[in-house]
Amino acid sequence: MKDVLYPGDKLDGRYVVVSHFKYGTFGPLYVIENLRGGAKFILKVNLPLEEMLEGSDGTINPGAAQTAKINHIGRTLKEVETTAKFNHPNIIKVIEWVDFDKYKGIVYERIEDVKTLEEASGKLSMGEYIDTPILLDYAHQLINAVRYINGKGYLHKDLKPKNVIVDSGITLKIIDFGCSNPIGEDNGIYGNIFYRPPEFFQGRQHPNSDLWPLAMIIAEIITGYYLLGEKDEHYVDDVYRELIGNPNQYEKWLKNNLRKTFRLPRKIEKLKGESGEAEEVDILFNVCKSFLKVRPDKRIDYSGNLDKKNFREVQEILERDED
Repeated sequence: MKDVLYPGDKLDGRYVVVSHFKYGTFGPLYVIENLRGGAKFILKVNLPLEEMLEGSDGTINPGAAQTAKINHIGRTLKEVETTAKFNHPNIIKVIEWVDFDKYKGIVYERIEDVKTLEEASGKLSMGEYIDTPILLDYAHQLINAVRYINGKGYLHKDLKPKNVIVDSGITLKIIDFGCSNPIGEDNGIYGNIFYRPPEFFQGRQHPNSDLWPLAMIIAEIITGYYLLGEKDEHYVDDVYRELIGNPNQYEKWLKNNLRKTFRLPRKIEKLKGESGEAEEVDILFNVCKSFLKVRPDKRIDYSGNLDKKNFREVQEILERDED
């Protein structure tokens, strides 16, 4: 995918492009500024089909072949319609659908000092870590937002660190609903291969499909590293084949990976001489472990708020699930 707009470009006499933000599934995203009021927003450009398939070197991107059959304008309008149904502090708000001559797209609310969760977590090193209260707060926000989306009868289907943005006040917002569809109405579009749940590799979905990538994102927040190890499509495809073919063995492997990941916040608590959040960290580990069940119907079905006062209730649900 290539850029089509650049800083300083004016759009319909109403906006000016400030900077590139990220690449989405169906087009690039930019930070734009209203020429009259100075307010900043995020513009998601819906590329014409031929440009969406064309890479920066002029060749056709084979990874976009799946999208070639999609009415991309229809998908964007559907995304606007879907996102407009949500009213949640951790879900991006749609401002308007725009048509700027050659390019069409969606204008979203702008968050100050915004970055993707992938950028915010980064590659963590010795002496650099995320404070446990912030980790728990991030997890609460994400879980609440995803369960809200699912409770409204929708699947996001493309949850990944790049599709979660964070502001300077550590408020998270889920973005990019280009792959979303109502639960029970599979549109055949599946998101990034590295965060897909196993059932997506089998061409099916489940009301709990969003919980798998949610656990992977939470694990990645802790260390900055991908839970499965290597972000290589062939490697990940092989891992998922094994997961589907031998779920008991590979669920144990995943659980061990997850346990190693959660050692970090536990060690931090000990190094700081604190233990106030130890119980919450342990319960969050168990919640994520439950989300990483190969069978989606075995993933915990908990729709309450995952704040501290409800963590004991979550633990009781998990204990019943183990029985």
